[in-house]
Amino acid sequence: MPVLKEDAAEAVDIQCPSGPMTGNVTGERITYRFLPGPLSEILAECFAAKLNGTETKFVLIVEELNRANAASVFGDMFQLLDREKGVSIYEITPRADLAQYLYEAVSMRLEDGTIHLDEGVFSKLRLPDNFYLWATMNGADQGVFPLDSAFKRRWSYIYRDIYEVDPASALRPWIYLPLLDNLSGQLSAAQVSWDPFRNAINEKILAAGFAEDRCLGYWFFSEEELCAIETYTKATVDRKNGVGQFDLSALSNPLVDKLFSYLIQDVFRNVPTSVFSNRINGLSQIRRALKRLEIGGNTIGIQSILQLPMIAYVTAPSTETVEV
Repeated sequence: MPVLKEDAAEAVDIQCPSGPMTGNVTGERITYRFLPGPLSEILAECFAAKLNGTETKFVLIVEELNRANAASVFGDMFQLLDREKGVSIYEITPRADLAQYLYEAVSMRLEDGTIHLDEGVFSKLRLPDNFYLWATMNGADQGVFPLDSAFKRRWSYIYRDIYEVDPASALRPWIYLPLLDNLSGQLSAAQVSWDPFRNAINEKILAAGFAEDRCLGYWFFSEEELCAIETYTKATVDRKNGVGQFDLSALSNPLVDKLFSYLIQDVFRNVPTSVFSNRINGLSQIRRALKRLEIGGNTIGIQSILQLPMIAYVTAPSTETVEV
C-alpha cells in the first residue's frame, strides 16, 4: 500500500550554470510497504489460537461480495477456498511480506513461552479449520460484477427470503401515511403496519413479472427515515386540516424520494399503472399531491396514489403518550 514517509531522503543531481551538483533532499515521499488487512489480521489470530490450544473460532464477513471482481480481489487466496473439514486442500506460497507479517504477528500472540516458530513457518499457507469466511450478496443487483462459476462452486449457499423476518425484530414496525376516510371525508396521519403495506407492494411487483430481488425488504427504510416520514405526514395533514402552517420545503419525505422514486423510476418504469393510480403521470406529480394532499382540487390520501387493497393499510396501535 502507498504510505507517506515524511523524512525520506533522496539523492538528486542538479544541473546548474556553474556545473552539475549532487546532494540529498529530505522531505515527504510516497513509499510502498505491506499493510495487513482484515484477512491477514484474522489469519494471525486463527493460527495463534491453534498454537495456544484454544477452541476459539473466527469469522470474517465480506459484505456485498460481488461489488468488486471477487476472484481478482482474492488473488492467490482463491486457491485456498477448496477446503476439506475446514482446512484448505491446496496450499499456496504467499508473498514474502505476508509470510513475515504472519510470523511476527503469531509469535507475539503465543501464550506458551516454550513455543518457538521457525521464521519460514508461513512460507506455505493453508486456511485453518477455525477460520470461517462468510459473505453476503444479491445476485440480481444491477451494475455489479458477476461471479464466475469456478469461484462460486467453492462456496456453500444459504438463501434468505425477504419474508423470513420476524416483525418483532424491527426497530420501528410501522409507517405514517395520510389516510382518507371515504365515508366521513376525514383525513388523518395514520400509523400503518409496515409489513402489510410493503407486502402489498411486493405482490404488485411479483404480479408484474419482476424478480423477487426487486421486492421491498423489511429494512428498506431506516428508523430515521421512518421518523422523517412521520414528521412530514403529520405536517401535511395538519396543514390540510387547517390546524397548522408548516414550511414543508425544509422537511424530507423518504416515502416519495426513496420508495416512490424507486418504484416509478426503476421497477415500474414502463408499467407505472401496475401500482400507481391512472391519474399519476410522474414522480413530480406524486410529490406535489402528497405535499398538498389533493389532486385536481379534490382531497386525497395515500389510497389515491397507490392501487393497493385496503389490507395494505392496517393501522397499528398508537404508541404516543397523551398527558391529561
